Amino acid sequence: MDIIKKLNTRSSVKLFDKNKKVSEEDMDTILESLRLAPSSYGLQGWKFVVVSNPDIKKEIETHSNNQKQIGDAPDLIVLCYIKDLSENHVDKYIHEISTKRNVPLPELLWFKNIVMSKLSDKPQADKWLQNQVYIALGFLMYTCAILDIDCCPIEWFDKQKCDQILWLDKLWLASVVLCPIGYRADTETYSKMPKVRFPKQDLFIFIK
Repeated sequence: MDIIKKLNTRSSVKLFDKNKKVSEEDMDTILESLRLAPSSYGLQGWKFVVVSNPDIKKEIETHSNNQKQIGDAPDLIVLCYIKDLSENHVDKYIHEISTKRNVPLPELLWFKNIVMSKLSDKPQADKWLQNQVYIALGFLMYTCAILDIDCCPIEWFDKQKCDQILWLDKLWLASVVLCPIGYRADTETYSKMPKVRFPKQDLFIFIK
C-alpha cells in the first residue's frame, strides 16, 4: 500500500454522493479505529455518536452554516468529550487494567490518584479532554484515507444546538467536532484541485 499516495488523494470533501453508503464492514473498521485511538493515560474520556437519520442530519446542518456535506453524507460522526468525567469512569478503567493485565487493584491506586488529581481542576480538565478528541479525529481521518472513504471534519457549527438536537446534555456529553463520512460525488470539484502544502523545508526543524 502506498500510504503517501492515499494521503495525497485524501480531501476534505465538500459534496458527497447521497446514495453511496459505506459498507457495514468498512464502517466497523472506522469505528474500531476510533476505539483504538490513543488518549492521555488511556482514559478514553470521549464518546462517538453515529447519526444516519436524514432528518436529524439535516437539522444539524441548519445549525452548521448550512454545510451541505452534513446532510448529504450517509453517516455523520459526532465526536464528543465526557463532561465532568466521574470517579466511576476512572474506577471502571482501572478495573479494566486490573483484569486485562492481571494487576491487583491496590497496586493501581497510585495511578488512580494521579488521574483524579488531573481531573480536579475542572476548567483545565475540560480543555484537556476536548483536545484529546482531536487525536481520535486524526485516527478516523487516516483510516478513511486508507480505505478510500471520504470525510470532512467540521468545527464551524453551533455546538449548543447540536447538543440539544442529540440530547447530549442528558448523557453528560459535549460535541467537539463533526465528521461526515461517505464518498465524494462525481460533480465534486474541490477534491480535484491540487493539494496545497508548504514544502518540507518550511515545516521541519531538525535538531541533531
